[in-house]
Amino acid sequence: MVKFPCQSQFTDDFSDGDLSISPAWSSSNQSGAGFDFYTAGGELQSNGPEASATLWISTNGVPDVTQQEVAWEFKARYEASPSSSNNVEIYLLSNSSDLTNAEEGYFIRLGESGSGDGIDLFKTGSTTPLISDPNPSVATGFNVNIRITRKASGQWVLEADTSGGESYKAIGTAVDEEFINGAYFGFKVEHSSTKNQAFYFDDVAVTSKDTKAPGLVSTEVVSSTRIDLFFSENIDTQTGEDASNYFADSGIGYPASARVDHVNPSIVHLDFVSSFPVGSPVKISITGIQDLFGNMVSSILSEFLYFVEEVAEVKDVIITEILADPSPPNDLPDKEFVEIYNNSDKIFGLSGWHFSDLKERGALSNHYLFPGKYLILCPKEAVEEFGQYGAAMGLDPWPTLNNGEDFIVIKDNDDHTIDSVHYSKSWYKSSSKSDGGWTLELIDPDNLCSNGNNWTASEHLSGGTPGITNSVLSQNPDLTSPELIEVLGLRPDSVVARFNEVLDTEITPDNFVITPYIDISNVVLGDSFTEVDLKLSGQLHGNTAYTLGVKGIKDCSGNFVSSEEALEFYLTEPADSLDIIINEVLFNPYSGGVDFVELYNNSSKHINLKGRLMANGVKQDGQYFLKEIFPAAVRDVVLEPHSYIVVTEDAIRVKEQYPMSEDRNLNEVKKLPAYNDNGGVVILINQDSAVLDLLEYSEEWQFELLTDKEGVSLERVSFTAPTNDGNNWKSAASTVGFATPGYVNSQVKTGVQVVNGNIVADPKVIIPDGSGQNDFTTITYAFDQPGYVANSRIVDAFGRTIKTLGENDYLATEGFYTWDATDDSGAKVRTGYYLVYLEVFNLNGDLLQFKEKVVVGTKF
Repeated sequence: MVKFPCQSQFTDDFSDGDLSISPAWSSSNQSGAGFDFYTAGGELQSNGPEASATLWISTNGVPDVTQQEVAWEFKARYEASPSSSNNVEIYLLSNSSDLTNAEEGYFIRLGESGSGDGIDLFKTGSTTPLISDPNPSVATGFNVNIRITRKASGQWVLEADTSGGESYKAIGTAVDEEFINGAYFGFKVEHSSTKNQAFYFDDVAVTSKDTKAPGLVSTEVVSSTRIDLFFSENIDTQTGEDASNYFADSGIGYPASARVDHVNPSIVHLDFVSSFPVGSPVKISITGIQDLFGNMVSSILSEFLYFVEEVAEVKDVIITEILADPSPPNDLPDKEFVEIYNNSDKIFGLSGWHFSDLKERGALSNHYLFPGKYLILCPKEAVEEFGQYGAAMGLDPWPTLNNGEDFIVIKDNDDHTIDSVHYSKSWYKSSSKSDGGWTLELIDPDNLCSNGNNWTASEHLSGGTPGITNSVLSQNPDLTSPELIEVLGLRPDSVVARFNEVLDTEITPDNFVITPYIDISNVVLGDSFTEVDLKLSGQLHGNTAYTLGVKGIKDCSGNFVSSEEALEFYLTEPADSLDIIINEVLFNPYSGGVDFVELYNNSSKHINLKGRLMANGVKQDGQYFLKEIFPAAVRDVVLEPHSYIVVTEDAIRVKEQYPMSEDRNLNEVKKLPAYNDNGGVVILINQDSAVLDLLEYSEEWQFELLTDKEGVSLERVSFTAPTNDGNNWKSAASTVGFATPGYVNSQVKTGVQVVNGNIVADPKVIIPDGSGQNDFTTITYAFDQPGYVANSRIVDAFGRTIKTLGENDYLATEGFYTWDATDDSGAKVRTGYYLVYLEVFNLNGDLLQFKEKVVVGTKF
């Protein structure tokens, strides 16, 4: 029979007279002497102040009560009757060295009321004893020897010899395991002014013994024939090295040898004759082994898996689901996530892999991704929430995903791109789901080449399918050839070619030709696998038309590009002031809609919008001050000469509310500055912080006869007239749906030829019904020199002024006024004939007068 050895944690008989070592005690200092206890005659004696006080003394070293049986023994002596003023509490374990502040612990109480006092066991926070002494054992004083045992199961046994000897008699038992973290033992004394030195303690011993069988912590596969077993404690050599105590299924059998590690005896090395099957779980049963104290394992059944970690190729692991905008949530957590999937028959260790977007990069931790398995990547704080859906890994930092558009990448530990997705809101194919709470799901995992046409919004009622098969899963094979969709000459020494599909990685300079000829020295396939960066031996030149032709390129499905693929491109050039101008602004959108700003390239240059900034601001003391500033484009977007681009937070919403919008000219950004409904400042800024254009708009510029101005944009009338001229802005016509995002304005001014020294009103007949057809007339003037001052007004048939267009206006050599058939009060005038009267003079005293007849009509 094996005898259980005891592991003494600490003892103290106080014979050395030193409280600072073996063990070290800490104490209260009510007396001011540093310690409220001292040793005398081989005992610990209280030494409090000559006043009522509460003293304590404690030491650290109580063993872990959950793993072993722990026993406390000590003596206590007090030769008077205890009371509420003179009593002792002996803390068996406490979470605080200051026993007056113990929040978690167990203690023996000796004395309180006197006549009925016994030896009772309490836990902190309770006035009811766990074990109550049925006898008044300490009612008239005490000289007791106490022993308390706690088993790992939580059972307490209280014994005592009230004569001070070692003939212990049982007082009672209880089961309680609420508190397990206390490591402090000590004495707390409450005394009156005359009993400050009346309490004695001796022969403290706190011991433990192991009564639990060893547990299997983990199994590590070392090779195809060896595993290491990691146990919770050291293993007895004789039983640990008995090979018959281990058996593996799957035809493996008993190990040929078992060896307890001589450095760390909690590890057992098992060597088998037969090799483990690759990728199939193997069960191993363990019986009969013992720890060093004779505790025997009855039966342990564990499972391990042998595999060979392999190198991932492109698309072996793919991104299959994206929750970029979780708010407002459906039934999924209100947190972002990206799901990845092992689309191969290989096993990958993800330690050293990374997940990133354009701004941030998060490292993956150690995890084995098996064939056909999913892994949910999410912020670190959300891993428990997503863990209920399947295997989840929290990343810190987490690359925060843009709601509208982002480029996300999975890279292996050698920084090779394994998969990437450049998603946008248009992929949802639903404005209601693109507003938040729904995931983007991959339709066909076998179609590795397509982009947006292989993704759509989830159809699952919870908003997505993290960790399981996508709700939209179906066959969507790639049968089309890749197309060259854009060529960008962003720098003189390189060209970027964009395709609509993921390309095969075998690409060489011979696949491209530039006309006029420039040699291509190298090609680099981008992380998205849809862009190719062509490195040039020569230089591109501005204002020169080039053509890029492609041949022999195929997508990753093997479809070859058409032999006729070729696109024209130009080298982009820097933008100067007013090269790009503000052309249309929607600042008061429909309910549920979004603002937009339309820009127009008013130059002959090709200009990259990336790097430009959209801002709002305030005007103070004649100067404009910027407030909010956000990028006008998140990626390279080249504006061709005299082309339009719309900057908005939600391209889908703009397209739905204005169906005539030009899709390819809608540029979605994460954030657009706030433009107030009643008026504000729209500012376009260059990379060097120079202002390209600025518009200080007002709601008063809207067509006054409109009953509802919500959803109506302000359109620029003339590209050449000053941006901040109120005459240069009109409400978009009703016939185009009150906005023209991405194409020519409904209120654009036609090129009316005016002879110097004259004015022209066009059209001559206006019908102010908001249709966009002759809603207003433009009074254009031209002079042979600048410096004229003008007063302009509209008069009726009786010569009465009904509308003042301008007073003492300092004119340019060319310009215009507009009149929309309203009077000075904003009311619509009656139908009939009206006269535009323009009086012009200069400082030399020259006076010119002009008159033009305009008819206000109506439709019948």
